[in-house]
Amino acid sequence: MGKINLGSGVVWTDSAFLDRKREGDLLDTPWTRALQALSEEKDLIPEGAVCYLHGMGAQVKSTYASLPPSADYELQWYDSVLTGWWRPLRHVMASYEGLIKIKASKSILPLFEKVVENSMAGLFIFSAADEGDFVQAVTKDRDASRADAIVKRSDHFLCYYIDADNEESDTGRYEILSYGINCKASIKNIWS
Repeated sequence: MGKINLGSGVVWTDSAFLDRKREGDLLDTPWTRALQALSEEKDLIPEGAVCYLHGMGAQVKSTYASLPPSADYELQWYDSVLTGWWRPLRHVMASYEGLIKIKASKSILPLFEKVVENSMAGLFIFSAADEGDFVQAVTKDRDASRADAIVKRSDHFLCYYIDADNEESDTGRYEILSYGINCKASIKNIWS
């Protein structure tokens, strides 16, 4: 696995991954192991913080519409990334992105696996005081760069992106990790 350390808690990796052994198996990858560790992390979401999963497109509508209600997460929003005269194609193209509020860490791995397939997704932990601005940036403004900047206002933030359809990677996958200076040591150690 190639790894580029961008300094200040930012790591960009080209994740090697193994083929699925049978339908439904999770890939045994560094990012799957990281997501599993996050799912098992005690008190992942600190007091006064929130956790969100943003699926950034290329999914069929049912990826989000079929999520069953759960006390572990809340589907906040989903919509097609297609605009203008392309918008009618949303009925036949995998073009949906979505925003899911994570309430229990155990839901991270299965949800992330579902929304990242052939797409990109990000997991964010940040101050609850910035939640409204973040949701606005993702759902109304559709501005991922602004959403990322909002998350990073907190000194205990975590941003973990996986690009699962990257043409620049031999494996098709890249991870991008950044975290605040006061992010829990046990979370930072997942990638050590």
